[in-house]
Amino acid sequence: MLARFRSHFDDADKGLFTSPHQTKDGDQKIMMSKEDFFCGGRRSPEYYIEYIVEGARPVDVFNVMSDILAQPEWLCKGCTLNLIKNDWQEQVQGLANTYLAYPVNRREFYMWQAYDANFTSNEFLLGTAAKGNEILHHMKMPEHDATVGRMCYSFSRIRPHPRGSRVVQMSLFDARVPFNFGPFAPRHVYHWIWPIMLRRVPFILERALWQANRNWSATRLFIPNVFLGLPGGNSTDPEFSARLGVNSTGGYLEDPLAARRLPWLIAALVIAVVFFCSVLCGSLFFFGACTPSCCPSRKTGAQPGTWKPLDCEGQSECSNSQDGEEE
Repeated sequence: MLARFRSHFDDADKGLFTSPHQTKDGDQKIMMSKEDFFCGGRRSPEYYIEYIVEGARPVDVFNVMSDILAQPEWLCKGCTLNLIKNDWQEQVQGLANTYLAYPVNRREFYMWQAYDANFTSNEFLLGTAAKGNEILHHMKMPEHDATVGRMCYSFSRIRPHPRGSRVVQMSLFDARVPFNFGPFAPRHVYHWIWPIMLRRVPFILERALWQANRNWSATRLFIPNVFLGLPGGNSTDPEFSARLGVNSTGGYLEDPLAARRLPWLIAALVIAVVFFCSVLCGSLFFFGACTPSCCPSRKTGAQPGTWKPLDCEGQSECSNSQDGEEE
């Protein structure tokens, strides 16, 4: 899993991303891949996010991100995060995380999370992938108000920066939205949802500073050493001990009308598409870009001069079209 994450480290330098957007807070930058990739049976773009965490060490950012079950307290309102399995042999943790996805119901992702820490270069890596998550599905039923999506991969690379830490995040996922085509395909909706994708960054910046002020040593990690392939015992935070099998929910009150709302949203969208197509076709017909036929049929009893198509230049041409219609 970690090797897969590392294979994407140079994607931005290779020019594989486009449509950049940037904000000042934390020097946030987001881009979308030029190509789509299959994820969960459908094609989706990859996303690239980069930002600077000023005043916090890479280890501080890593500890904040690796403490998954604390995140509903400060990062994701309405999310439900479950730690299902600790696989000590494979050095991964099994998660089932559910997030709000307005205007549709919540989305749940079953995935494995892996970690890596290099105290020599002061570089840290953590990420998730859905490959091999079948056992997680058997161990936990989906949330009753959620649709199961697929997180093909998502990782955060944390490195030193003169102002603190530099974080690069990349992801490829399928949220299983009802409309994944035309103007509603992920590639097209990116241009108006990218601010939403950056909404969590300011919370990470604030939480990393909170962690830095706790004055942990540069080698103290929240995650046990066994997940990092490091020698020694679990020189980690004591809070980790009782986390297995625990779920954490952040201020979520179930919406009882969520299931009833979706059919109405679908109907409204269909009506909007029909209306848009009707206006488009009417405009094209009005300006002569398209006509129902070259000339009216003789069966309608139309008299010469009552209507003249824009694309008929001569009477003989119209006569030929009329004869063809009668056949």
